[in-house]
Formats: sequence, C-alpha cells, structure tokens
Amino acid sequence: MRKLPAIVFDVDGVLKLGNSKIPHSTTIISHLKTQLYNGHSIPFKILTNGGGITEEKKAQEFNRVLSLTTPACLNANDIILCHTPLKALVKEYKSRNVMTAGIGDCA
Repeated sequence: MRKLPAIVFDVDGVLKLGNSKIPHSTTIISHLKTQLYNGHSIPFKILTNGGGITEEKKAQEFNRVLSLTTPACLNANDIILCHTPLKALVKEYKSRNVMTAGIGDCA
C-alpha cells in the first residue's frame, strides 16, 4: 500500500490575512482540488479558530476571498472550524445543559 501525503492548513496568516489572500494561496488550493498524485488527490483540510457559522458558509467565504471557482471551490468537508469536533457530541448532549469554557479572545 502506498502512502499519500496529507496537508493541513491554518487559514489565518497562511492562506489569507483578513480579507486579503496571501500570494499563491489560490494556486495551491486549486492544484490540490484538481490535480492527482499517483492517480489520487492529495487529502487536505483547512483549519480556523473561527466559528459562529457553518462550515459551508465558511467555505463560501474562503472561496470569495481566495477567488476560487469551480472545480477548485472549497466545500464544507474541506473546512474544520473550532466547533466542528463538537458536532459528534450533539446527539448525546442535545437535551442537557453543557458548559464550555475557554480563555482568550472569544470574538
């Protein structure tokens, strides 16, 4: 079995800075979304501390800022937000009170 590389990007300061794309970030994402490596696409995820919206809306925001168009557009499955890992717990805790704590800027 051949091993494929995988890439995880932090978006802020790596692919974009505020509402401006960082040079070559569009090219990199377009390449990952459309090119094959030994007959396979290279798996990747984009991480951000941002939350408060769905992964789909965040993907749309990144597509706009990075000027990505079909077939290179990002989708919800490409994005991991700060609350994405908690989705697996919703079913178990949806009827219970849950306290989440953190430190630092919550905005």
